[in-house]
Amino acid sequence: MTDKPQIHFIQALRALAAMMVLIWHFRPAVKGDIESSVLTLFFANGFSGVDVFFVISGFIMVYSTGGRSGGAKNALVFLAKRFARIWPLYAFGTILYVLFLISLGWMTTEEYIKTALSLVFYPVAPAPTLDVGWTLNIEIYFYLVFSFCLLFNRLRWLVAGTWITLTVAVQSMVTDFSFVPPSLSFLTPLLGQAIHPCIPEFFAGMVIAAFFMSNITVSKRMGLPIAGLLVSFAVWQYLDGFYNKPGIYGMGAGAIALVLGFAIAEKSGAGWKPGAVLMWLGNISFSIYILHTTVGLALTRVLKNTPLADHLGIGYVVFLIVVVLLLSTLPHALIEQRLSTALSQFITARITRKQPNNAQDGVATAA
Repeated sequence: MTDKPQIHFIQALRALAAMMVLIWHFRPAVKGDIESSVLTLFFANGFSGVDVFFVISGFIMVYSTGGRSGGAKNALVFLAKRFARIWPLYAFGTILYVLFLISLGWMTTEEYIKTALSLVFYPVAPAPTLDVGWTLNIEIYFYLVFSFCLLFNRLRWLVAGTWITLTVAVQSMVTDFSFVPPSLSFLTPLLGQAIHPCIPEFFAGMVIAAFFMSNITVSKRMGLPIAGLLVSFAVWQYLDGFYNKPGIYGMGAGAIALVLGFAIAEKSGAGWKPGAVLMWLGNISFSIYILHTTVGLALTRVLKNTPLADHLGIGYVVFLIVVVLLLSTLPHALIEQRLSTALSQFITARITRKQPNNAQDGVATAA
């Protein structure tokens, strides 16, 4: 089975989304009115990078499985590859953050239990031990749904359409889960996650991918103006912050417009050709996403006890970004490219009853 090549604009958007979230998290540490104002102008809504990630994830799922048959075995292979792609680095990042908390004396028995639940993607409140883990919980839910759709082979789109229709319907009708009996209260967080407002963003990404892979032709004369309109809408919402909350009813509108805009531009033959730096950032974006909060919190805490505490301005954010990028290259190489690939090959070989080979698993490329 031949691995599909990277899509350049998807990798570039992953890079931008990772940097949006990173700087949004680092922004509160900056001192100085002017510096804070500049970062607020450009990154007050940086959290919406998560919405972009969700749309991209739906896109990648269809792109990486498009044209391939479904069935139980392929559904299991898909799920195994996604687990191998996500869990090792997430576990590493969580353990690293726990070590940071231990150094501060903040770990308790309750926190260790919370960490254990976090590592099996249970949506603990108010958030998993590693803060960005809430998005991975939603990712895993989507992977489970997508693998279920694959069971139905050619009817997968019918099943996916039914799923998203029911999801949106329940979102509009259910405000809480007080009807769940106390004996089943552990289901409440799972039910809440299943109707999270970010869920439809995955389906939107799926539809965009189906359009992108279709035989529909788009001329430059038509494609470029439409793409420009969609991307400019995304920029407008991002900078002005209307409906600035996560999900399809908030910043998800701009995220969908952004990905669709670049997909249309690509189909029209006028796609974005990002440079090597953006492609590199896109490749290590998952490591950036997992590590940045721990690195930022640890370094900032150390510096606040030194004379440099009075010099944590925009320059410090730039320095912090470089530190995160450099540190992210190691787990990307060792965990994402080696450990995750080996784990994916091992599990897949057991499912398909084939011997693993030395070729790199395409999941790390496509995801």
